[in-house]
Amino acid sequence: MKIFNLLRRIVLVLMGTLIVSFASAQSESNPKTSEMTAEELFLKGDAYFFGQGVPANYREAMRWYKKAAEKGHTGAMFNIGFMYQFGLDVAIDDHQAMKWYKKAKDQGNLDALVNIGYMYEHGQEVKTDYTQAMNCFQEAADQGHACAMVNIGAMYEEGLGVAKNMSEAEEWYQKAASLGNTKAQYYLERP
Repeated sequence: MKIFNLLRRIVLVLMGTLIVSFASAQSESNPKTSEMTAEELFLKGDAYFFGQGVPANYREAMRWYKKAAEKGHTGAMFNIGFMYQFGLDVAIDDHQAMKWYKKAKDQGNLDALVNIGYMYEHGQEVKTDYTQAMNCFQEAADQGHACAMVNIGAMYEEGLGVAKNMSEAEEWYQKAASLGNTKAQYYLERP
Protein backbone atom coordinates (compact mmCIF):
# COMPACT_ATOMS: atom_id res chain seq x y z
CA MET A 1 0.00 0.00 0.00
CA LYS A 2 2.88 2.38 0.80
CA ILE A 3 4.44 1.74 -2.60
CA PHE A 4 1.09 2.37 -4.31
CA ASN A 5 0.66 5.72 -2.49
CA LEU A 6 4.25 6.67 -3.31
CA LEU A 7 3.75 5.84 -7.00
CA ARG A 8 0.49 7.79 -7.02
CA ARG A 9 2.24 10.85 -5.58
CA ILE A 10 5.03 10.58 -8.14
CA VAL A 11 2.50 10.33 -10.96
CA LEU A 12 0.58 13.35 -9.62
CA VAL A 13 3.78 15.40 -9.33
CA LEU A 14 4.82 14.44 -12.86
CA MET A 15 1.36 15.29 -14.19
CA GLY A 16 1.49 18.64 -12.42
CA THR A 17 4.91 19.33 -13.91
CA LEU A 18 3.65 18.44 -17.38
CA ILE A 19 0.61 20.66 -17.02
CA VAL A 20 2.70 23.60 -15.82
CA SER A 21 5.19 23.02 -18.67
CA PHE A 22 2.38 22.85 -21.21
CA ALA A 23 0.74 26.01 -19.87
CA SER A 24 4.09 27.80 -19.96
CA ALA A 25 4.71 26.73 -23.54
CA GLN A 26 1.22 27.83 -24.55
CA SER A 27 1.66 31.27 -23.02
CA GLU A 28 4.96 31.69 -24.86
CA SER A 29 3.41 30.79 -28.23
CA ASN A 30 0.18 32.70 -27.49
CA PRO A 31 1.21 35.85 -25.64
CA LYS A 32 -1.39 37.78 -23.71
CA THR A 33 -3.09 40.36 -25.86
CA SER A 34 -1.57 43.10 -23.71
CA GLU A 35 1.87 41.84 -24.78
CA MET A 36 1.00 41.67 -28.49
CA THR A 37 1.91 44.50 -30.82
CA ALA A 38 -0.75 46.43 -32.70
CA GLU A 39 0.36 44.67 -35.91
CA GLU A 40 0.07 41.22 -34.32
CA LEU A 41 -3.43 42.03 -33.09
CA PHE A 42 -4.36 43.38 -36.53
CA LEU A 43 -3.07 40.24 -38.27
CA LYS A 44 -5.07 38.10 -35.83
CA GLY A 45 -8.15 40.12 -36.85
CA ASP A 46 -7.30 39.60 -40.51
CA ALA A 47 -6.98 35.85 -39.93
CA TYR A 48 -10.57 35.78 -38.66
CA PHE A 49 -11.83 38.24 -41.29
CA PHE A 50 -10.44 36.23 -44.20
CA GLY A 51 -10.54 32.77 -42.62
CA GLN A 52 -6.78 32.27 -42.79
CA GLY A 53 -5.87 29.32 -40.58
CA VAL A 54 -9.10 29.71 -38.62
CA PRO A 55 -12.75 29.66 -39.65
CA ALA A 56 -13.88 33.07 -40.94
CA ASN A 57 -15.64 34.90 -38.12
CA TYR A 58 -16.43 38.62 -38.43
CA ARG A 59 -17.29 38.95 -34.74
CA GLU A 60 -13.85 37.65 -33.76
CA ALA A 61 -12.24 39.82 -36.43
CA MET A 62 -13.96 42.89 -34.96
CA ARG A 63 -12.77 41.96 -31.46
CA TRP A 64 -9.13 41.72 -32.60
CA TYR A 65 -9.35 44.85 -34.76
CA LYS A 66 -10.64 46.83 -31.78
CA LYS A 67 -7.69 45.65 -29.68
CA ALA A 68 -5.30 46.70 -32.47
CA ALA A 69 -7.10 50.04 -32.86
CA GLU A 70 -6.67 50.69 -29.13
CA LYS A 71 -2.94 50.47 -29.79
CA GLY A 72 -3.19 52.92 -32.71
CA HIS A 73 -3.29 50.59 -35.74
CA THR A 74 -4.88 52.62 -38.56
CA GLY A 75 -5.59 49.57 -40.71
CA ALA A 76 -7.64 48.13 -37.87
CA MET A 77 -9.50 51.43 -37.50
CA PHE A 78 -10.25 51.38 -41.22
CA ASN A 79 -11.48 47.78 -41.09
CA ILE A 80 -13.78 48.54 -38.17
CA GLY A 81 -15.26 51.42 -40.16
CA PHE A 82 -15.64 49.16 -43.19
CA MET A 83 -17.41 46.49 -41.13
CA TYR A 84 -19.87 49.09 -39.79
CA GLN A 85 -20.38 50.66 -43.21
CA PHE A 86 -21.28 47.36 -44.85
CA GLY A 87 -22.83 45.55 -41.87
CA LEU A 88 -20.38 42.69 -41.57
CA ASP A 89 -21.74 40.84 -38.51
CA VAL A 90 -22.81 44.17 -37.05
CA ALA A 91 -25.77 46.37 -37.87
CA ILE A 92 -25.00 48.86 -40.63
CA ASP A 93 -24.06 52.00 -38.74
CA ASP A 94 -22.85 54.90 -40.87
CA HIS A 95 -22.17 56.99 -37.77
CA GLN A 96 -19.76 54.38 -36.40
CA ALA A 97 -18.25 53.88 -39.86
CA MET A 98 -17.53 57.60 -40.23
CA LYS A 99 -16.17 57.79 -36.67
CA TRP A 100 -13.67 54.99 -37.29
CA TYR A 101 -12.73 56.25 -40.76
CA LYS A 102 -12.01 59.70 -39.31
CA LYS A 103 -9.80 58.19 -36.60
CA ALA A 104 -7.83 56.32 -39.25
CA LYS A 105 -7.69 59.34 -41.60
CA ASP A 106 -6.42 61.57 -38.80
CA GLN A 107 -3.44 59.23 -38.54
CA GLY A 108 -2.77 59.30 -42.28
CA ASN A 109 -4.74 56.30 -43.59
CA LEU A 110 -5.57 57.13 -47.23
CA ASP A 111 -8.07 54.28 -47.63
CA ALA A 112 -10.11 55.83 -44.83
CA LEU A 113 -9.94 59.22 -46.54
CA VAL A 114 -11.26 57.67 -49.77
CA ASN A 115 -14.11 55.96 -47.92
CA ILE A 116 -15.01 59.23 -46.21
CA GLY A 117 -15.18 60.75 -49.69
CA TYR A 118 -17.42 57.87 -50.78
CA MET A 119 -19.72 58.53 -47.83
CA TYR A 120 -19.95 62.22 -48.82
CA GLU A 121 -20.60 61.25 -52.43
CA HIS A 122 -23.44 58.92 -51.46
CA GLY A 123 -24.88 60.79 -48.48
CA GLN A 124 -24.03 58.20 -45.85
CA GLU A 125 -24.03 59.70 -42.33
CA VAL A 126 -23.64 63.11 -43.95
CA LYS A 127 -25.61 65.12 -46.48
CA THR A 128 -24.51 64.38 -50.05
CA ASP A 129 -21.69 66.81 -50.77
CA TYR A 130 -19.84 66.27 -54.04
CA THR A 131 -17.40 69.09 -53.31
CA GLN A 132 -16.37 67.48 -50.03
CA ALA A 133 -16.18 64.07 -51.72
CA MET A 134 -13.95 65.50 -54.45
CA ASN A 135 -11.74 67.17 -51.82
CA CYS A 136 -11.23 63.82 -50.09
CA PHE A 137 -10.52 62.02 -53.34
CA GLN A 138 -8.15 64.75 -54.52
CA GLU A 139 -6.19 64.72 -51.26
CA ALA A 140 -5.74 60.95 -51.50
CA ALA A 141 -4.97 61.07 -55.25
CA ASP A 142 -2.30 63.70 -54.62
CA GLN A 143 -0.59 61.09 -52.45
CA GLY A 144 -0.80 58.41 -55.15
CA HIS A 145 -4.00 56.58 -54.17
CA ALA A 146 -5.23 54.89 -57.38
CA CYS A 147 -8.81 54.24 -56.18
CA ALA A 148 -9.17 57.93 -55.39
CA MET A 149 -8.06 58.68 -58.95
CA VAL A 150 -10.74 56.33 -60.31
CA ASN A 151 -13.35 58.05 -58.14
CA ILE A 152 -12.30 61.46 -59.47
CA GLY A 153 -12.56 60.10 -63.00
CA ALA A 154 -16.05 58.79 -62.28
CA MET A 155 -17.13 62.15 -60.88
CA TYR A 156 -15.95 63.87 -64.08
CA GLU A 157 -17.60 61.21 -66.21
CA GLU A 158 -20.92 61.61 -64.41
CA GLY A 159 -20.66 65.35 -63.77
CA LEU A 160 -20.98 64.99 -60.00
CA GLY A 161 -20.03 68.33 -58.45
CA VAL A 162 -17.96 69.18 -61.51
CA ALA A 163 -18.73 69.87 -65.15
CA LYS A 164 -19.14 66.62 -67.05
CA ASN A 165 -15.84 66.10 -68.87
CA MET A 166 -14.99 62.74 -70.41
CA SER A 167 -11.45 63.71 -71.42
CA GLU A 168 -10.71 64.75 -67.82
CA ALA A 169 -12.25 61.48 -66.61
CA GLU A 170 -10.03 59.50 -68.98
CA GLU A 171 -6.94 61.35 -67.74
CA TRP A 172 -7.74 60.28 -64.20
CA TYR A 173 -8.48 56.72 -65.28
CA GLN A 174 -5.15 56.69 -67.12
CA LYS A 175 -3.28 57.85 -64.02
CA ALA A 176 -4.91 55.11 -61.96
CA ALA A 177 -4.35 52.48 -64.65
CA SER A 178 -0.66 53.38 -64.78
CA LEU A 179 -0.56 52.40 -61.09
CA GLY A 180 -2.08 49.02 -61.92
CA ASN A 181 -5.69 49.74 -60.99
CA THR A 182 -7.80 47.18 -62.88
CA LYS A 183 -11.04 49.13 -62.53
CA ALA A 184 -9.43 52.09 -64.29
CA GLN A 185 -8.09 49.76 -66.97
CA TYR A 186 -11.61 48.42 -67.50
CA TYR A 187 -13.05 51.94 -67.79
CA LEU A 188 -10.44 52.82 -70.41
CA GLU A 189 -11.12 49.69 -72.47
CA ARG A 190 -14.91 49.82 -72.58
CA PRO A 191 -16.57 51.02 -75.79
